[in-house]
Amino acid sequence: MNWRWLRFGVIACLALILAVVTLVVRSLRDGAVQMQLSDEAFHRGDVWAATVHARRAALAYVPFAGHTDLAFLRLKAAAEGAEARGDWRLAQMAYRAIRAAALETSYVHQPREQELVMANSKLALLQVLNDGSPSGERDSRYGKALQQLSVTKSAPFSGLLVLLALGAAIAVILHFALRPALRTAGAELGRT
Repeated sequence: MNWRWLRFGVIACLALILAVVTLVVRSLRDGAVQMQLSDEAFHRGDVWAATVHARRAALAYVPFAGHTDLAFLRLKAAAEGAEARGDWRLAQMAYRAIRAAALETSYVHQPREQELVMANSKLALLQVLNDGSPSGERDSRYGKALQQLSVTKSAPFSGLLVLLALGAAIAVILHFALRPALRTAGAELGRT
């Protein structure tokens, strides 16, 4: 058995695991820091900066991470508050941040489907209300705007493709690492 290949395979798998753990820890840290910055800006009354930092926290997506839920709640609160005050620019920015974060954090599945649907609906409504169209045309314009926003989706299988590529890389490494052992085992089976 060629132990060199086996050792190479084990080291490669450990390096891959270390890389994934490093990315997860970095995303968790970045998300927590961005939420802290968002909280500080929110308490200063700077809703615009709080929204920017909350979007960054939402983009530092890790499944089941607390900062992600808090970030989407902050973005929704900023959007609804701005909408209630008539600050259409901030409302649109916050709803766009929700939409972008929902789209950019979808990999194998869409974990933020409800937020995406809500943001698309609100953005279409704000677009129709602010474009100056007559009230009789608003329903059809709203439908068209919502349809345009709903067409833009992220690639749902991009994460799956990454996982398949990583699995294939591990399989190739293990194949070459175990090939001498499999040849030896096959030769011994042929003798019996």
